[in-house]
This record gives sequence, structure tokens and C-alpha cells, in this order.
Amino acid sequence: MRGLALCFLVMFGLAGGVQLWAKPQSAPEHLLRQYDQLQREGRQAQAEGLRRRLTEYYGDHVGVQVALAREAMRSGEWEFALAMLAEAGRSDGQALEVRMARAEIYRRQKRISEALQELETALRRARDHELADRAIGLMRLMQGQWEATIVHLTRHLNRSDGQDADAYCWRGLAWLRSGRPAQAEADFARALQLVPDLPEIWLYRAQALEGQGKLSEAVAAYARYLAESPQDSEARLAYAKLLQQLRRPSEVLKELRLVLQQRPNQREVLELVLQTARQTRQYHLALEVIERLISLDPANAQLWLQKSLLLDLMYRDKEALAALDEYEKLIRKNAPRLLPSYYARRANAYRKLGRLEEALQSLNTALDMSPSYGYAYYLRADVYWRLGKVEAALADLDTAEKTNNERYPQLYIKRAEILRAQGKWDEALKQLDRAVETAPTVSFARTQRAGLLLTMGRWEDALQEYTQVREDTQEHPSTAAYARAMSAALQGDWEQAERIAEDHLADMPTDPLTGYNMACAWALFADLRVRKFQALPSDPQVILYKQRALALLEKTFQVGYTDRWHTVHDPDLFCLHREAAFWQIVGTSRPFTEP
Repeated sequence: MRGLALCFLVMFGLAGGVQLWAKPQSAPEHLLRQYDQLQREGRQAQAEGLRRRLTEYYGDHVGVQVALAREAMRSGEWEFALAMLAEAGRSDGQALEVRMARAEIYRRQKRISEALQELETALRRARDHELADRAIGLMRLMQGQWEATIVHLTRHLNRSDGQDADAYCWRGLAWLRSGRPAQAEADFARALQLVPDLPEIWLYRAQALEGQGKLSEAVAAYARYLAESPQDSEARLAYAKLLQQLRRPSEVLKELRLVLQQRPNQREVLELVLQTARQTRQYHLALEVIERLISLDPANAQLWLQKSLLLDLMYRDKEALAALDEYEKLIRKNAPRLLPSYYARRANAYRKLGRLEEALQSLNTALDMSPSYGYAYYLRADVYWRLGKVEAALADLDTAEKTNNERYPQLYIKRAEILRAQGKWDEALKQLDRAVETAPTVSFARTQRAGLLLTMGRWEDALQEYTQVREDTQEHPSTAAYARAMSAALQGDWEQAERIAEDHLADMPTDPLTGYNMACAWALFADLRVRKFQALPSDPQVILYKQRALALLEKTFQVGYTDRWHTVHDPDLFCLHREAAFWQIVGTSRPFTEP
């Protein structure tokens, strides 16, 4: 019976995982392997219990101390890990495991010379150690010798039990750095099977996936890594660039804002924020970034030009002129060849402010400096038209067309506007046909052609043109929304047309061009109900649509829109000319007579 009781006692001890009867020299190693296995299987409660027993019974064992130090290292507790290794070093200062673990920590801290010194010292004393290939592989990795890294770590993994997650990670990194992301990704995947919560491997795996073109999987891997290592601004910047490739600008901006908290003055980050803010038309953010860039480099003429162009998009024309003046000061001495573009852009701002004589003077100066400057001829044509000099305007458009190597749809659109105002609708339509032919993907060309077809009463043709307008990141989003709303209105779906216009306005409530284009849409709703659907001008719905158009137009001028001349001459708004409120908004009592 005593023998049977002793047998049960031994079995009970083994089941409990304490194993007090194992041989003293093998027990810690066996328990460490059991601890690793429990962690890999996700049995955290049992692993934690075994960890406590390891600390209690074998806390002074070098292998246990190194294992606990590595665990602390993986969770970012580097100082605690180094303290553990210092304690282990007092027990066995020459142990290769101690120096290798210390080298791993130094490597993570980017203290490469100290890490290499630790490994070289250890290898001088333990060249034949079973972990020598592991140590040499790590050393070659830090020295950038990728092939040697792969050879030594492969030899180590073949001789070991294949459970060394760090070795797989290092070999994967060598594969990755030598341009073989598929092999790298396989090693990282194996390392994550062994240690699923090791953040560093998620980062490297993200890079390997990106190198293979698996961008969606790479995004997920980056997100997993950053959830564990939120302070790694370099990885977050790489993550933002990847999101940019996938055209997810809102997420890009979110990540870049976090990077900026750590790198507030890094030019690369600021330029990426600027690019994305422009793309998403967050102009106030873009302006803030440009001003920060200018504070870092006030003598950069291109930054002042970018600021002027941005303020132009925001319809802050007077501020745009001031930024242009700073641009002119910088280029007059250092890059005088750019002066014609300065005068042309200044003329554009004058034109929108109604300062036509000043605009004309600037354009003449630009053309004196550069007689083949097509954009200046195009702008001067518009100024001539606004001054009532129609023949001079058409002549300048002809010259602009001849001086440009490429055909620009804006030239044909401008010529069509002038011809349309003269009542030459068929000739104007031919010009818009050329504009669409030249740039079939330019939405503005199609909406202009559709607008003329509306004027001519060709409803089906106009509908077909509107339905071909597509979303385009290069154009203002209100152009596509305007086209969708008009398509619904032409089909008599007023509820849908109203919803499209209001939803888009809700997305960009303070954007001047959005307000202007939606005002045009509401005005055309009223016009279509009368001209196409035979409603009376006194119809309550017609009156409601006109009131909505006028309210939007008034708000548009309040938030910065300044081009009153264009507003008066825009055919989309002709149905409002009989409303006294329209003339109050545009600031003139002079009635406009349709041709």
C-alpha cells in the first residue's frame, strides 16, 4: 500500500506541474519549455501559475532569469530586463545566453555597437556553444550581412527544436532586407504562431506583405503592431503612406495627425498632411500646414505660391494677393523667369474682385515678358469679355490655342460661354463638343455642355450628358453632385434631386463653390418645372425652389465668394433675374438682358 500511495503521490506531483522530483539540472529547462507551450496555446492562467513556481523554485537559475528578461524585453520593460540580466550575469558572467539577451535589448534600443560588443565577447569564449549559430546570425543581421544571417540562423533552427520565435523573426528580417518578401512573410508567420503577441514581428510582417503587394493584409498587420506600439511614429508614418496608396484619405489624415504630435516640424510629414488635406478639400487644415512650413522656411517662394493658390480656392482673394506679393519679392531676384506666372495669377485675383483694369494691366505685363504664355491669353480673353470687348476676347482665345502644344478644354469652354452670351447656341455647342472630345473625363466640360442643351430645350440629350459625369478627385466634388441632382430633376424625381443637393451641402456647408453650385441646381429646378414640366411661375414649388436658390446664393457671398460678374452672367441663374433679391445679393441695380 505504501508503494501504491507513493506512486499516486508522484503522479499527482507531475500533473500539478511542480515536478519536484525531476533532476535538478534538467528541471528548469523542462519547465521553461512547458511554460512556452502554455503561452503559445493561450492558456494564460496556467502559464502564470507555472511562472510563479519557476520564480519561486528556480529564481536564481540563469536560464530562468534570461527567459524572464526576454519576456520583459518583449513587453518594452527594457530597464527591468537589463536588471534581470545583470543578476544572471553575477551567477554566470560568461553565459552566452546572458550576453545574447543583453545584445537583443541593445539592438532594440538601437545601441548597435554595444550589442555587437556583447556578442563578440560571448563568442570568443563559447565558439562551440549550441547557440553559437544563433548568436552569429544575430550579429550578422546587425552588420547587414543578410546571406550570412540566413545561413547561420537556418543552421540553428535545423539543429534546435524549431520553437525559437526570435530566430524566425531575425531570419525573416534578413529575407526582407535582401528583397525576398515571400520567404520573409513565411518566417514571420511562423514566429507569430510561436509568440502571437510579439509586436515587432507584426511590424516586419506588415513590411513583407507590403513588399508582395498584399496591401490590405499589410494594413491589418500595421494596425495590430501600432495597437501594441502606439509611440512608433516611424511605423505610423509608413502605415499612413500605405493607406494613401489605398486611397483612404480620412484615415491617412488621422494617422498623420498622430505622427505630427511627435514630429511637429518634420517636413515630410507636413507635406503629406498638406497633400491629403488638399485632396479631401480640408482647406483650413492645409492652410495651417502651409503656414507652419513657411515658418520653417520663409525664403521658399513655392510655399508662398502654394499659400496664394490655396487662399484662391478658399475665395480669400485679398489674402491671396498678399501671399503673391511675398512670392514676387522672392522670385524677382532669384528666379525672374517665374515673373510672368506671378502677374497672371495676380490678374486672376483682380478679375474675381472686379478690378478689371488692374487685371488687364498685369496680364499685359505678363505677355510682354512671355509673348507665348497661353494661360495669360486665356485670362485676358475673360477680362476683355467682362469689359465688353468680345472680338478682342475671341482673338486672345485663338492665340492661346495656337501657343499651347496641348489642347485645353477650358479654351473651348470659354469660347462657348462668349458665343452663348451672343445667342450663337449652335456654334457654342460645337465648342463644347470639342471640349468633351479633348477631355472626356473632365466633368466641368460635360456639365457646361448639358447646361447649354437645357437652354436649347434638348432635355434627353442634357440628361445623357449629366449621367456621364463621374466623381473625380481632381475636380470639385460639387460638380458631380450638381450633375446627379440635375439628372434626377430632368426625370421628375424631385424628392431625389432635393435630397442630393441638400446632402452634399450638409457635407461642405461653408465651402463657397459648393454653395454656389447648389444654388445653381435649385434655380434650375425652378426653371425646369416651368419650361419642361409646364408648371406656372406662381406654382408654390417653383417659388420655393427660387427662394432656396436665393438663400444659398446669399450665404455663398457671405462665406467668401466674390465673383459677382460671373454670377450675373451665369445662365444657370437667369430664372432669378426677375427677383429683386437677386440684384440685392449681387450688389447692383443694373438689370441684365438675356441675348
